[in-house]
Amino acid sequence: MNVFDAWVERAEDFYHEGLRQSYTDTKGDGPVVLLLHGYPTWSYDWADIILDLSQKARVVALDWVGYGLSDKPRHHVSVAMQIDRLEVLLDAIQVDRLHLVAHDYGATCAQEILDRDRLSTRIESLTLMNGGVVFNAYRPTRTQKMMLTPFGPLITRFLSRKTLQEKMDAVRGRPLPVPQFDVLWQGMSQDKGVQKAHIRQRYILERAEHWPRWEEATKRWTGPTQLIWGPEDPISGQHVLDPLKDMLPHARVISLEGVGHFVPDEAPDQVARALTEFIHG
Repeated sequence: MNVFDAWVERAEDFYHEGLRQSYTDTKGDGPVVLLLHGYPTWSYDWADIILDLSQKARVVALDWVGYGLSDKPRHHVSVAMQIDRLEVLLDAIQVDRLHLVAHDYGATCAQEILDRDRLSTRIESLTLMNGGVVFNAYRPTRTQKMMLTPFGPLITRFLSRKTLQEKMDAVRGRPLPVPQFDVLWQGMSQDKGVQKAHIRQRYILERAEHWPRWEEATKRWTGPTQLIWGPEDPISGQHVLDPLKDMLPHARVISLEGVGHFVPDEAPDQVARALTEFIHG
């Protein structure tokens, strides 16, 4: 069995309001760690990290609707709708308390969680990784901006595996080995997911609308906080980390030298070690 098929076999399905959401639950003992992936990838980002964390924790990693093995509707699923679904899922799998770990799009979703009293009270600790959580600091790529124009469907229609890897490697500090990207590609391209990437990209417009509320919720958060950051990221690197440290002055900060945007798969050993130390003290 290849790596992709093995990941598919361990995944579970959650159905809500007519849409299927895929998630992995190690069901182990210990504290619950919830892993939220970013755009345009899927839960496989966390594959190496889950192996380490699951030795002392129950780890849950989901595919957002529109990503990975989850259903990919032709309409935009808002951040608020994603978190509505997450709240139902957590109740269904009986998660009352959790350590929240979020990267990129997942970090934006984490801000929505922080703004919801019923969900924020479940959080025992918060770990954020490179994301546009400081609206005036992050710098979307030219391609991301173009996807929001009428040319978006045309761009994604001809987005090949090779082209996508080149674009993703351009914001990494360390290029991802081809075999590992192959597995990522299999998840991203399921059900024509790559050709629908412009639909999911609309979350950037949501940031433009909701950033005051999301950033205020982030500032209000006073619980245990960790920032694991790749400073070489041209989208949300050091230029986002600096103002975020001011926003969360109590945070533990780990800056990973030579690492870019895709922190979970660029530096999985360092991330797993930092999370284990942070969660278990």
